[in-house]
Amino acid sequence: MGPSISEDPFTMKFISSGLSHDCLRPWGKILGLAWLLCMGCRPQEAEVSAGAQKITSASHPEIRPHYALLQIDDCQGVCDGSGGVAIDEKHFVIVNDETSELLIYERSRSGLPKQRLNIRKHLDLKKKEEADLEAMARVGSTFYVIGSHSRDNEGKKQKERRAFMGFSLEPEAGLFRLQVEGKPYDDLMSDLLKDPSMAHLSLESAYRQAGDDPKGLNIEALCAGANNSLWIGFRGPLIDGKALMVQLSNPQKVCFGTQARFGGYALLDLGGQSIRGADSLGEDILIIADDPWKQKGANLFFWDGKTSTPEPIPMDGLALLDPEAVFIFPDTQWQILQVLSDDGGRRRGEKDCGNLDTPSAMGFRSASFAY
Repeated sequence: MGPSISEDPFTMKFISSGLSHDCLRPWGKILGLAWLLCMGCRPQEAEVSAGAQKITSASHPEIRPHYALLQIDDCQGVCDGSGGVAIDEKHFVIVNDETSELLIYERSRSGLPKQRLNIRKHLDLKKKEEADLEAMARVGSTFYVIGSHSRDNEGKKQKERRAFMGFSLEPEAGLFRLQVEGKPYDDLMSDLLKDPSMAHLSLESAYRQAGDDPKGLNIEALCAGANNSLWIGFRGPLIDGKALMVQLSNPQKVCFGTQARFGGYALLDLGGQSIRGADSLGEDILIIADDPWKQKGANLFFWDGKTSTPEPIPMDGLALLDPEAVFIFPDTQWQILQVLSDDGGRRRGEKDCGNLDTPSAMGFRSASFAY
């Protein structure tokens, strides 16, 4: 069982950290005031610190963790952001699973990307190959991107989907310069299947299934863990109805050809849902999950990295999206979440986005949610 309401670690983190106008400076005083009014914040709550451990959401229901939709931006250029992560307080980068590009957008602004970085040549992709890049994470100054590692819908192996790559983004003349660290690694799944501690999970059987089969192996999330590690989140398979997270202990060394080492795994009870995206702050992790059969809507969960039952967190407005990535910015941390929507099947004019040819006509929604 997860922690009781009175022991809810997510609630306690927000109570002890409080809410301040400083975290809202990127939006200005007017939006900051509107945000505070909308969330029902009170000055005395913002000042709680030393005595925070005595206040619980059981005795004060008004401070129960809760997110509400703040803003939706129309990010043009592609139909979805398969994975995303903040670069700094003003920019974020997304990876697209079809074009194998990195696209850099300005925070809280609709329109075309500020910069497009084609990484196909770094991944050694042939003309018609797709790396199916599904997730991104950041550890220190290093960004990581990972492919789904799934087979195609006919169950055939796709070597190009087994990419794992590290890189840096250095500011340069108002843009960002890409520097690949080492070279892409494509033996991650082989290393995982050989790990004796994972043998009883039957991942070998899942790896033989088509990627779009709920029983098939499919990576969808990536986030930083303790000691410069990464947590890899699997959309499939569900194992006894639980979602799988695997800890990669040496991601930076892997980028330079060292065999992957794993620090263990976790089977998470997400109510039968599977992982779509994740981001972390310290050792605490936020997870976006949905039903692989699309019979239930997506949900947000808080995981402390220890328990097997993450806490569900209410998120008003999430049902408007088809979420596949979640991340935080360094200045607002947990107080503002950014969620990217997979809008390939969403109508834009007379066609679905996925059927459009002009980048300026394409777009996906990037939504901000405030605590």
